[in-house]
Amino acid sequence: MKIALTGPLPPYRGGISRYMENLASTLREAGQEVLLFSFRRQFPLRFYPGRSDLSPDRPQRESGCRYTLDSLHPWTWLQTAAEIRRCRPDALVIPWWLTLFAPMWGTLARQVRKGGVRVVYICHNVLPHERAFWDPSVTRWALRPGDGFIVQAGEEERQLLALLPGRPVRIVHHPVYDMFSPGLVSKADARHSLGLSPEARVLLFFGFVRPYKDLSNLLRALALLVRENPRFHLLVVGEFLLDKPAYLRQIGELNLSAHLTLVDRYIADREVPLFFSAADVLTMPYAHISQSGAVQMAFGLGLPVIATRVGGLPEVIEEGKTGLLVPPQNHEKFADAIRHFYGAGLEPVMREEISRREKRSSWQRLMEALLELIREGP
Repeated sequence: MKIALTGPLPPYRGGISRYMENLASTLREAGQEVLLFSFRRQFPLRFYPGRSDLSPDRPQRESGCRYTLDSLHPWTWLQTAAEIRRCRPDALVIPWWLTLFAPMWGTLARQVRKGGVRVVYICHNVLPHERAFWDPSVTRWALRPGDGFIVQAGEEERQLLALLPGRPVRIVHHPVYDMFSPGLVSKADARHSLGLSPEARVLLFFGFVRPYKDLSNLLRALALLVRENPRFHLLVVGEFLLDKPAYLRQIGELNLSAHLTLVDRYIADREVPLFFSAADVLTMPYAHISQSGAVQMAFGLGLPVIATRVGGLPEVIEEGKTGLLVPPQNHEKFADAIRHFYGAGLEPVMREEISRREKRSSWQRLMEALLELIREGP
């Protein structure tokens, strides 16, 4: 089978780029022919809330990839669609996560279908985390030409079918990111590198800092914990995309400066294992979410998770086995879960469970669902 994949690929950074790269590799290893189409410009940097959309440790372009798309230039969408039609693939796979790209993806999908190419969308978020009133209608228009859809949580399936009733959908939880595990080091060595005490109780918050992730709730929980035990320490690792001064004010008001390490930048792949090696548990105090690659990164590195019971997180975190789940926007309950995690000595138990659990979230399973949707035909 010949399959065209489009979306961000190296040197573009972020979870979607890493996801598409892993999917392409899995398809090729299974003997499928893969064609890659990516951006020559993803979007003007003035539209991007971070410092750069390029990866610091993957500067090279993906071999064999055609870098043809510009999200603001419709002519490049038509050119790319024409090139895909000339290649005559069985299907085009499009990642969906941002309504900013709706005109591009919707046009590309409609154009390639004129050549008899099936279109499968992989929906990372059916609707954006921070929504505007026009998002449902824009999403419906962009996704309408899709012949099949992969979503990563039951709530996402419900959102999709509310917009496009009766469409073929497969739920495949986000695959585990296990490519970082060779870089793991001992907890003692990791903490020494980061200047952390060996006796500290280290909590990790990892990834872009955005409003829906509700770091403020975690900071309030931390303030309760350090009053009881000053050994608690929070690692906040990831670029602040919005309103960093507000978080800094909260940290000062709660007297948390001595119990907090901020690493305000994009974390290159080679650095990821260091922070996960230093931590006892990943904390995810999200107010809402569809699914998260951070969970699968943690599991790939053997780290338990304490998260809120929102979106697809309860579908991938096994309560009491691989993590703990608490109500969202309740810092006292979050603090209680952290107390229980340490008081019951759950870290080694959960690490062992994570290491032996069946890999139900695998790239192989994602590939099988994708091929199934393609083979179903019109």
